[in-house]
Amino acid sequence: MTQYCWLGPEDSGEDWEGCRRHMQAFINILVRWPGCPDELRHAPPSAAMDCDAQQYSRLMHVAIGFYVRTFIAKYHRMPVPPVRGVAPIAG
Repeated sequence: MTQYCWLGPEDSGEDWEGCRRHMQAFINILVRWPGCPDELRHAPPSAAMDCDAQQYSRLMHVAIGFYVRTFIAKYHRMPVPPVRGVAPIAG
């Protein structure tokens, strides 16, 4: 089983701590996109790595909201979220 890497503090107790690097990488990509919210664009380079649980939840909310709005504007449909707990298909 692969570890689900999109947990927030409200979802998982302490498990979300292991998701910080994934969120930081996601933010690092989003800040290059046109229209990126200032809250992400002006966040410190390691914002998701160093913040408290409440700040992390806020960054996650802003990042996901921006991503979804941008995806819908581009593809005219909702993005498909990653599936929790699905093992990779061998082949």
